[in-house]
Amino acid sequence: MEERRQDVEIRAGFEGHDRRIRSRRRNPNDAPPWSLDTKFRVLGRKHPRLDGPEKVTGTALYPSDWRPEGLCHAVILRSPIPRGTVAALDTAKAEALSGVKAVAIATRPGRKIRYQGQEICAIAAVDRGTAEDALALVEVRYEKDPDFTVLPEEDARKEISGIDPEPRDLAETGDQGKEEIELTLSFETQVQMHHPLEAHGVTVRPTGDGGLEVWASTQGTFMMQRSLAQAMRLPPNKVRVRTPHMGGGFGSKLTAGVEARLCAELAMKARAPVRLFVDRRGEALAVGNRPSSLHRIRARADRKGEILDWEARSFGFPGFAGSGRVAYPTFYRGVRPPRHRDILGNTGAGRAFRAPGHPQGFFAAESMIDELAYRLGFDPLDFRKRNVDEIYAWQIEIGAKNFDWKGRFNRAPGRRVDPDGRLRGVGLALTRWGGLGSSRGRVLCRIHPDGRVEVRNGAQDIGTGTRTVLALVVAETLGIDPSLVRCEIGDTRDGIGPGSGGSQTAATLAPAARHAAWLAGRELLDRVAEEMGTGPGKVALDAGKVTLPGGTALSWKAACAKIGAEPIEAMGQRYRNWRGYSRGVRGVQFAAVAVEPGTGKVKVERVVAVQDCGKVVDRLTAESQVIGGVIQGIGFGLYEERVVDPKLGRVLTTDFETYRIPGALEMPEITPILLDGCNGHSNTGVAGIGEPPTIPTSAAIANAVRNATGVRMRALPMTPRRVFEALSRMRGGVQ
Repeated sequence: MEERRQDVEIRAGFEGHDRRIRSRRRNPNDAPPWSLDTKFRVLGRKHPRLDGPEKVTGTALYPSDWRPEGLCHAVILRSPIPRGTVAALDTAKAEALSGVKAVAIATRPGRKIRYQGQEICAIAAVDRGTAEDALALVEVRYEKDPDFTVLPEEDARKEISGIDPEPRDLAETGDQGKEEIELTLSFETQVQMHHPLEAHGVTVRPTGDGGLEVWASTQGTFMMQRSLAQAMRLPPNKVRVRTPHMGGGFGSKLTAGVEARLCAELAMKARAPVRLFVDRRGEALAVGNRPSSLHRIRARADRKGEILDWEARSFGFPGFAGSGRVAYPTFYRGVRPPRHRDILGNTGAGRAFRAPGHPQGFFAAESMIDELAYRLGFDPLDFRKRNVDEIYAWQIEIGAKNFDWKGRFNRAPGRRVDPDGRLRGVGLALTRWGGLGSSRGRVLCRIHPDGRVEVRNGAQDIGTGTRTVLALVVAETLGIDPSLVRCEIGDTRDGIGPGSGGSQTAATLAPAARHAAWLAGRELLDRVAEEMGTGPGKVALDAGKVTLPGGTALSWKAACAKIGAEPIEAMGQRYRNWRGYSRGVRGVQFAAVAVEPGTGKVKVERVVAVQDCGKVVDRLTAESQVIGGVIQGIGFGLYEERVVDPKLGRVLTTDFETYRIPGALEMPEITPILLDGCNGHSNTGVAGIGEPPTIPTSAAIANAVRNATGVRMRALPMTPRRVFEALSRMRGGVQ
């Protein structure tokens, strides 16, 4: 029976912005909580990733690398039409081809086609070439529906009277003599496609007991296990999912996709291991995307710089399925969520994508807030400070000082041309996310007699450094050097863990790892006390040494040698969140851009990202997360855009020649500033930052373009053509 919950009090927040938090939600079985008063030996410093050498030397085993004996290769036949029906399907010739081992049907005759790229069937053969030859022998007859919708944005524009395909002002009232100003603007964002380095896919091997061993490139080993077991009508314990490493997912690899289900069916039919990884074209068509959006915002503010009223409508366009819902920065005083509606069309389904809905909504809302500031004659930085709380104002000041906002801000937008012929400007935008973790996590800590410490959990590492985070937390708890800790993750035979979505992994598993290490450490002390003939409670663990009565001490290895033949094992649990300092993490980003007026090309020159994440575990990996989020935000703001033929319903950007992502030459100087603190929600105070750094980047860049050129860009991406046309309209007197 669980012990009665008891009060606990800690100091949480940030130095200079802290408060005492007293909560009755702490479980007395949990490890004592860290707080701002805790002195850390390991945490908060820069530590290289534990798996870094494996990755840079190529010895890290990814699911797409696994080649079991007798492996078959599978490929998928996809629909060439966006909407219709499979009238007839004949795979007999393909099945008769020598080397073909199995065929699995995804869309049977009579079933509907809802988008180009929909899976029709998959074929497994002794090698990929044979599988592709067999695919060409499949006979399919489609009945195409001529009445399909590819770009439903047009319907939304008609519904919002007055919004043109190229967004522009709808109405503006007020002048310098009025006490208030009211502004109505529209904004659009495009479809951003998932293109992780390692494609979506699995390798499935049937096991002797009628189950499956699945090596999956997945963000959720246990989610994959459950969904695949359900699809194959197997008990979950008959499906073992392994993901020792994976090459990214951005939210699109949380459960078993169609490709995983087809591969499992092929493996069971062929009674042999089957590998099915989607090709780059399939990635562009069928594995999800960040949906496009359309916004109409009416806002009112006064000459004191206070937002008085805010009314917004938004539309999301998630293809044939999914959610296109958006999120706004409602931490601004006066800003309210939009009235939202999704409109479906005949393209690939929307799917979770790093901070789902937030980059779209924050681009629109932060742009609107910025424009209100300009129309009222305010510095956009000062205007924001008037409409946020003291923590955001503090973060803005930290970033502004590092960025040199006062020295860089262009007080005459569009009028100052530098000697190199370019217009320069700066902008900022704010961010917010949850990432506080959940109670779904169990971590095993095993202390061996030779002093080695083993940490195990079944969740995956999407690439953010989960192994390193867990090892450092355990090392800090036990007071030992991190080199003594080895972390094994990514196998559903180990303790349950969360999916890598919502920035939940570190915030969920770090407290469970601390609890496990704390329990194991207490057991170690008990065994040493028994071995030394000392009463319980008279030995202590301090800085990796076991201190004994009389001031003597045993080294870590000497203490572990008294464990006996069997190691100490402790299973740590993640308890429910306590009432903490704040409901999530916050941040602010500053961007500096240079715009070529003759071409419209935008170059981001510098980004400063101020970000909090509770207690910083490994500063190196945390900074890497911020930098990666900024890079993806630059791609969303300036480069990435899915292009679809509106008449044929076909995606035209199915490779990296036609779908642009930023490369090394497009990278600015990126300065991450981590605010180390304690959120008070768990025994570690750790929060996730996988998603918040990508939310404000496109808005900050757009606001910098406004400061440089005097033109408000209201559609993403801000390609040279769009920027040039906007500059031309301004020169012609139309904005």
